[in-house]
Amino acid sequence: MIWIWTDTDEDDLPVWVDYDDERSTFEPYKMLGGERWDENSGTADFRTTRHKLSAIEALKCLPSTGSSPLVDDEIAGVIEGIAGPDAVQFSPAHVMARDGETDSFCLAIPLQSSECLDLQATKGIKWALPEQKEILIGYTRLVFKPDCLGTSHIVRDRTCRKILVSDEFKHALESLGDRGICFCRPEELVF
Repeated sequence: MIWIWTDTDEDDLPVWVDYDDERSTFEPYKMLGGERWDENSGTADFRTTRHKLSAIEALKCLPSTGSSPLVDDEIAGVIEGIAGPDAVQFSPAHVMARDGETDSFCLAIPLQSSECLDLQATKGIKWALPEQKEILIGYTRLVFKPDCLGTSHIVRDRTCRKILVSDEFKHALESLGDRGICFCRPEELVF
């Protein structure tokens, strides 16, 4: 089965951090993955004015507005153990809370991207200006090709940019018991 790695619902876990464009020296397009880059190419900065550092550090996976999950070293180790050392690049992240800062998280960025979305079965929202070709601007239902992961445990879809994971990957991360880890089936995704 294919799972989408997503953020927890803010109603279930109200701790959330936002990507800080002004402070970050990390180019945000790199969060979309696909190729390895120099690990000294910058730091991704995140911030929250609502939450204390103790609430942030109580999680192993931190919900954020970034395009890749923020994870601690324990989760990074589990990911590398399941997916292999060449499947994900971990990039340093700096998190500023209401009452302090931490460097104990990193972005987990899948390096493999694939055409996983079944464009015939997916329901999209299209928009066109007069006399122009229709473009897909969003989705109301995602359907992925059943075998799109192949032997991989984590990939990013090239079309919708979602991170897809295997059952084994999902179960290994969920076994850590962290409230910040969340996966859903494609049909459960709410737009």
